Amino acid sequence: MIRHRWTAEDDRLIEDMAGEHRTATIAKRLGLSESQVNNRMAVLGISRKRVGVYSRNELSLILGTQDNTFLRHIVETGVIAARRIEGRGRWGQWEITERDLIAFLSEHPELFDRSRVDAAYQQFVDERWITLGEAFHRGAAHIVSLEHACLAGTIPEARKRGVRWVVPEPILPRLIEGRRRWTPDTEHRLQVRMYDRLQARHQLTGKRHRRPRRAA
Repeated sequence: MIRHRWTAEDDRLIEDMAGEHRTATIAKRLGLSESQVNNRMAVLGISRKRVGVYSRNELSLILGTQDNTFLRHIVETGVIAARRIEGRGRWGQWEITERDLIAFLSEHPELFDRSRVDAAYQQFVDERWITLGEAFHRGAAHIVSLEHACLAGTIPEARKRGVRWVVPEPILPRLIEGRRRWTPDTEHRLQVRMYDRLQARHQLTGKRHRRPRRAA
């Protein structure tokens, strides 16, 4: 590869376009490769990060989830508007603008846990949705009873988050009052204790059955 002689005009163009355009666009404008432009940006101390544009990995940090299946689903099905960049890895990459991210947070608060969302974006989430397990621990009926109620349509506000049911936090007092009609407090505390033991046993069993890594 012929070594490029950088000029002041080249550096000024990179400074003006960085943060607004992709490296590929800048390289095409200069008639160079992306690696050459990336190396020059590193020398000049210019960040390659585009302002107001996020990748799917950055989206996972903002939403506070590492569930790649969930992230791929909302991106590839169009639940959150995203633009695909060809030529980046085998499957390409996705770009999400800040405007589309804010619209997604406002329209689909049931799809993620608001308490895990980055603090800078929690203001755009209308309300918090909780799992049936959290509702159960906070005084609602047993999870099985809540699932039956969701399937029967008794809780019309319930929505699906993947394979789990979630409900808006403001209706929790109503669920607690409904539980108290047929479940005494003593029995409810016993159910919570048994459920916690069962969950701990499942976690321990999963660790025991986890296969050890082979030595390299």
